[in-house]
Amino acid sequence: MPTSPRDVLKRATRLIRLEGRRRAGRRARLPVSLHVRGLVLWAAALITAIVCVWEHVHSAELASRIENLRNEREELLAEIGFLKMECTELKSRERIEALAGEMLGMRYPREGEVVWLTTDGRRLWTKNDYVEAGGNDRSDG
Repeated sequence: MPTSPRDVLKRATRLIRLEGRRRAGRRARLPVSLHVRGLVLWAAALITAIVCVWEHVHSAELASRIENLRNEREELLAEIGFLKMECTELKSRERIEALAGEMLGMRYPREGEVVWLTTDGRRLWTKNDYVEAGGNDRSDG
């Protein structure tokens, strides 16, 4: 084999080019760790997007629930007002007197029907005795 300086130079040049191509190929290829980093980044972005969408949907559901509870509260406050008015009407003195007269046959006492008794059951005085003595009328108490 002829080993002229020119052949040696050509051969060395070829080897350098081949080696350079190999190195260039290696440089152009990303290391596996960078591919993994990219996948992790995409997964993190996807998870973040899913969480953001879920949070938005959940907040919309909560807003709807709050609105329903406010409407229910307004209805209950209206019902409370109606029930208070009905309670006031039911415990009015006129209504109770009418029911006592109709259902139980009760009435206000007439003259001479009020008798005051002591704690041991003795008769103290009647309304007529008190009026005749000049005192105030205490029949309502």
